[in-house]
Amino acid sequence: MSLGDVEHTRADTLLRPSIVPGAAPTKARRPLQVPANPSVRKAAAPPELRGSLPGDDITGALPSPGLERAPGLTGEGLFGSVELPVRTTVASARWNAILADDPARYFQACTSGQACGAPLHKAYEAVKGAHAAGLSLELLRDVNAAVNRSLAFRSDEEVWGVSDYWASPGEAASKGAGDCEDFAIAKFGMLRAMGVSGDLMRIAVVKDLRKGIGHAILVVRVGGVSWVLDNQALDVRPDTAVTGYMPLYTVGTQGAWVHGVRRPASVSAGAETRPVALRPSLN
Repeated sequence: MSLGDVEHTRADTLLRPSIVPGAAPTKARRPLQVPANPSVRKAAAPPELRGSLPGDDITGALPSPGLERAPGLTGEGLFGSVELPVRTTVASARWNAILADDPARYFQACTSGQACGAPLHKAYEAVKGAHAAGLSLELLRDVNAAVNRSLAFRSDEEVWGVSDYWASPGEAASKGAGDCEDFAIAKFGMLRAMGVSGDLMRIAVVKDLRKGIGHAILVVRVGGVSWVLDNQALDVRPDTAVTGYMPLYTVGTQGAWVHGVRRPASVSAGAETRPVALRPSLN
């Protein structure tokens, strides 16, 4: 299902600008021209995009007391999962360091030595010139496309010489490349620089069931819908239109969560079946 199939969702209605009767028509916006990364070779067909996480281990996640619903994102969890807040995940230390450094700062106040002339920063300038500050569906689409086109996909082994490393936007820009979570973090930072609240966004670590590998995406929750920004997709889509991903854990400005599914209890014939247990989505 493409995003066009859900053009009339509640979230899409909320994200579209209001049209005031009698108001002068606005000039049609030219398609955003995103600077291409010169290090990426042109090909007749786009290369296959890959996931990149070495595993889906969440053994570092420790349940929080109370198991209350997580703040910020309400209703059904990502991809229909049940989400529980945790004190930490295996990625929390690095993610918190990125937050402390402010991922929007690279875009808003690039300084000498921060790859200010890199394709990623030029892409942000193009997005900034085409949009007013604040959230819109067009902004999500343009940011997703901008980051996807301005970074080359490279594994952490290739770029950093380690099995897993979450790069800040400035670090990814300096290399001109990154893996899936680096794309997601860059999108988070670019949207923050455009005035989108961090409370609406999470980095989601999922298992790509088709490829059997870990993957990371950015999720923006608005109007009761989770919009997925993915380096493996050209357009943004609601999570209900995305198949093949099993959420493992998410991190955001308000904390961290693990995701699972409810299993019905074994009951005698004729008894009501109800969800009673949470099974982490690890296999």
